Amino acid sequence: MRVDRTDVPALIVNDAAGKGRVVFLPADLDRQYARTNNPDHATILSNIVRWLAGDTMPVTVEGPGLWDVNLYKQPGRFVLHIGNLNPATTHPPIEEFFPIGPLRIRVALDIDTPGREAKLLVAECQVPVRKDRGWLEFEIPSITMHEAVVIS
Repeated sequence: MRVDRTDVPALIVNDAAGKGRVVFLPADLDRQYARTNNPDHATILSNIVRWLAGDTMPVTVEGPGLWDVNLYKQPGRFVLHIGNLNPATTHPPIEEFFPIGPLRIRVALDIDTPGREAKLLVAECQVPVRKDRGWLEFEIPSITMHEAVVIS
């Protein structure tokens, strides 16, 4: 922040019982993060998302690197896409990809998805899975550019 002391709040949160959670962030922290890659900005933004979601985050990913995660539901399965964003931290053109991993993945299972296997489509292999109280857990050893995981 440019101003050391102010009466203007940097973040306003509200948790109205039965009506949902609201966050007002009067700064363009997302744009600043995209521009500067300041890890403190990423921490604030991810903590906001986690707080807003409560206990309903359907997927968690832990591991080194910067990644984009998208989980899609299809009949009887999930499809998880993970993109390696580390090359995006430098200015174009991208000359080299730096692999990320290992990544530890947890996906909340539903009644329609048994969670017996996790198949890595890019790496062309299956990885061992473990079920734990409604969650499927597995590890992706390495991702160079992108990985798609079919969970069925």
